[in-house]
Amino acid sequence: MANLQNEVLNSLWKLLDNNLQFLTSKLNEFTTSQPITRVWKGAIAVIDKYPAIRLVPQGRDSEWGATRSQDDTYRFECQLFIRTTAAPEIAQEWIGAFEAVVMNLLLEPVNLT
Repeated sequence: MANLQNEVLNSLWKLLDNNLQFLTSKLNEFTTSQPITRVWKGAIAVIDKYPAIRLVPQGRDSEWGATRSQDDTYRFECQLFIRTTAAPEIAQEWIGAFEAVVMNLLLEPVNLT
């Protein structure tokens, strides 16, 4: 199962990495920023260039389906790292709005294959 989780992680990483220009343009709607430098995979100890995105696997949930098959749900955390002088509540608004952008990208029908 770990291999399938890695496949899902790599698919998410590739989708975000292939859309860095789009994601940067959306982030720049909230703050003047440098281009997003990288999408990191896993728990990286130090992120030294901002802004950056990190995908961290959170686990797997399994459930038995009606046809005696197992349905697996993989959970990931998508983190945005920015450096700003804005007030924390303003930065939280930016991150919340950017979260919606990422969710819309992930849920685009063309990206759900």
